[in-house]
Amino acid sequence: MNERNYFSKQRNARFLRLCTIFALSTTLLATVLFMLRPNQVGVQVDVDENGRFTLHLLPTTRQSLHIQHTANAIRISSAGGVRFDGDVQRFIQLSTSDDTSADMHITLGSDEQTLVIAPDAHTDVWLNYDDDALSIEAKNTLHLASAALNMPLAVEIADQNRLTLGATTAQSLVVSGGALHLTGPIVTNGDVIIDAVNVRIDADGAIQTSGSVTIDAVQNVQLTESRLQAAGNVRVQAGGVLLVRDSEKRPFQAQAGGTLQIQGSRQIDISALSHPASVIASGGDMR
Repeated sequence: MNERNYFSKQRNARFLRLCTIFALSTTLLATVLFMLRPNQVGVQVDVDENGRFTLHLLPTTRQSLHIQHTANAIRISSAGGVRFDGDVQRFIQLSTSDDTSADMHITLGSDEQTLVIAPDAHTDVWLNYDDDALSIEAKNTLHLASAALNMPLAVEIADQNRLTLGATTAQSLVVSGGALHLTGPIVTNGDVIIDAVNVRIDADGAIQTSGSVTIDAVQNVQLTESRLQAAGNVRVQAGGVLLVRDSEKRPFQAQAGGTLQIQGSRQIDISALSHPASVIASGGDMR
């Protein structure tokens, strides 16, 4: 009986040793494969002599990239790994004290699809990217200087923060949360949907789409010398004040191939008679 117990204990001990060796081998193999898989790294980071950051998101099934920019450092992390100076790590942290004014350039799969994020001491943003779409989630204020994409773009920002959006091309655009300040033209083939707290579109801002435009603001909408042109419907609704202005130098234009609806729950203030090219027109109903 004691001999059987002895051999049973020996077998259990050998089994536990084999399990331990297998677990350690699996961990080591996973680590080695992570370090050696250059074609599956999530992002490659380059910094030129002027301090400009370029992030290359490599084409994979799906990528998730986290960028945090403080007053003197930038942290970049990716579950797929970050390659910098030949090394692959889960994240890198670089000093930006020498040149905090440098824009951050991001390429998605190829140089034909790009984003430019202007510097901000409080940038905290997640980029989720695959071959079909790009979504951006900003925890703080975000200045997206430009975007050139051939896929849908969705941007979400916290209600208390601001999104400044420059020239953008995409298949479609969805913006939600916060205050949107549009400073450049938006060109899409699909719909443009903006659901924000406040919306401001300046003279250089415009929306041109083969789809429809929907702008819903919890508070105010300000359209100053701007253009809204859609082959489909255009709907602009403000929970507070809707303000529309043109000038002698620049027109205001709102044109819809379908229904055109402009509403302000508290007040509608439209003054668009200063420029001869100013127009509010629709191919369908106007409300």
